[in-house]
Amino acid sequence: MDNRKIKILISNDDGISAPGVLALIKYLHTRGENKYDLRVVCPAVQQSSKSHSITVDKYLWAETFTLHPKELGIEKVKCYHVNGTPVDSVKIALQSDILEGWKPDLVLSGINLGVNTGLNVCYSGTCGAAREATIYKYPAIALSMDSGYAGQSLNWETAAEYAVQAIDNLIDLNQFQQWATLRVMININFPNVEKSKIRGWKLTKQGEGIFKDYYKVVNEAPENKDLVSNVNII
Repeated sequence: MDNRKIKILISNDDGISAPGVLALIKYLHTRGENKYDLRVVCPAVQQSSKSHSITVDKYLWAETFTLHPKELGIEKVKCYHVNGTPVDSVKIALQSDILEGWKPDLVLSGINLGVNTGLNVCYSGTCGAAREATIYKYPAIALSMDSGYAGQSLNWETAAEYAVQAIDNLIDLNQFQQWATLRVMININFPNVEKSKIRGWKLTKQGEGIFKDYYKVVNEAPENKDLVSNVNII
């Protein structure tokens, strides 16, 4: 890339106030204020597991949004929240005039709470948003962090730091145009650990883990049967 700022669009599926996307925005903004030109377009509320769904049964709106809390130092980043899915958010960012002609060099989706591996890649709204960008030939990265065990603290700052490290390495390769032409999404998953426990990077392929679903009837009312899913990963 030349010496101009790298234009990055950020979206997610956990919603615009989710800690993962806030950590990513903060790290990109504070560590690369003179390097990155950021725009954020995210769902207004939680939209996990929306996959590649879009809204067709109601009007969509996109409104400006001020990121809080201010101590993060990111309140001046231009942001919009959308009353739709993650894919709706990316569509609106790329296929409308809300960004006034601004077009990204790179699209990021995340950082998601919970890894997106195996079959999760198909169900994930995080991956759906990144995939949508590739349809329009924009390079895209889906970013996710393991949620860990119950009660474990979440190391968002570590995930954000290593996400930016990956982004910088990809920028240094100077192959955005070739990458965009391939319409390939990169999917990065981080462990939920402290920085000192990170052991490096590993290039791998999508796993084969799937869900084994069984739906149990919990309400036998004649007019309506309520079901609950018991899910095991195999």
